[in-house]
Amino acid sequence: MLFTYLKRELGKRRRQTAVVATGLAIAIGLVVTVDAASAGVSKAQDTVLQSLYGIGTDISISKQGVPGDGGPQRFEVGGTQGQTSRGTRKFNRTRFEIARDSAVINADEVKTVAKTSGVAGYTTSLKLNSVTFNGQLP
Repeated sequence: MLFTYLKRELGKRRRQTAVVATGLAIAIGLVVTVDAASAGVSKAQDTVLQSLYGIGTDISISKQGVPGDGGPQRFEVGGTQGQTSRGTRKFNRTRFEIARDSAVINADEVKTVAKTSGVAGYTTSLKLNSVTFNGQLP
């Protein structure tokens, strides 16, 4: 009985039935195409990036600077007062300082991290800002 009803109703509206059937076929085709393209890109990405797995940093540990510690630690290179000639003063100075809002992690803290289970290896690093002053003043 259901199929008889469907046959009669769809037969009366042939143009509407054809448009709906075409739309459904296009939609299904697009879903299958996008799914296949997504699977292909994922497989290609896995193949290309396979050599990079296991390289890099899994976890970074940093220490927050404490306000009121007198600012970041810094040191200077080429700290000359400048050379004076013909009324001008030439100067050249480079200053390195630990990046703001960070502090140095001491050796005991590094050893604690190294002893943590699951740590395969570690390395220390230091974030520095370099500021170079170079020129001449009248």
